[in-house]
Amino acid sequence: MRGILAPETIIEMLLACSTRSFSRDRLEIALAKVAWAGYQGVEMALEDAPSDTSWLRERLQNNQLRMADIHAGALGAADREAALEGAARIGRLALLAREMDGSRVVVTAPEQGDFEALAYGLRALLGALERLPVAVCVANSAGTLVATPENLARLNEAVPAPAHALALDPGQALLAGWDPAQPERWPAVPQVVYLNDARAGCLRPPGAGEVDWPRLAAALRGAGFDGAVTLALVGAHDYEVEPAAREARLAAEEWFGVGV
Repeated sequence: MRGILAPETIIEMLLACSTRSFSRDRLEIALAKVAWAGYQGVEMALEDAPSDTSWLRERLQNNQLRMADIHAGALGAADREAALEGAARIGRLALLAREMDGSRVVVTAPEQGDFEALAYGLRALLGALERLPVAVCVANSAGTLVATPENLARLNEAVPAPAHALALDPGQALLAGWDPAQPERWPAVPQVVYLNDARAGCLRPPGAGEVDWPRLAAALRGAGFDGAVTLALVGAHDYEVEPAAREARLAAEEWFGVGV
């Protein structure tokens, strides 16, 4: 792993919340709830780019939210045709992220498919976005083609591009059987870290599972992490979602220190 700094190094991070945390709500309601919970930034989960984006920019401004990234869903991996279709869709979302002053899109891998097709689609996407200042961050997820550090390292070898980055999902790491708080397991310093947790084979809100958040936060600080720490709330009861989002923010501020 590269880029190790002294543990006391102060790094500026963006504390954000994904609209996936409020999956039952329309996008405009989810944005308002993110702002209510006190987050500075937002990850917008979108299946495709809307034709009219003026209302979206207005919603961000009204809620005083900064675009952290767009969660663009899974890359295609069934075959090369599916990989190119997925790359085209994600490319449109990358253009939207840039239009909204964002600099990242987060993608996942499917549970099944051909690894070579996955790499082919990612190469095609990065090639199309070569002149666009938007990083493509691949998130680890249990049960997918990039569930483990070894899978992620293999993808890095197959797609050696500077725009290809890591979105570290600690809860999914635990579900896949590895400790996200061990920086030697990361294939690279993450650009996005998700606030979630896992226990007994299920995703849980941050702090309610087995992720050692103080140790993970210290490892990230030591590695020079300066990206987005993003709540992806899963496992809270419907009536607990809004207060749980606020409690997660307060916990993250404690784990990562004042000025997150």
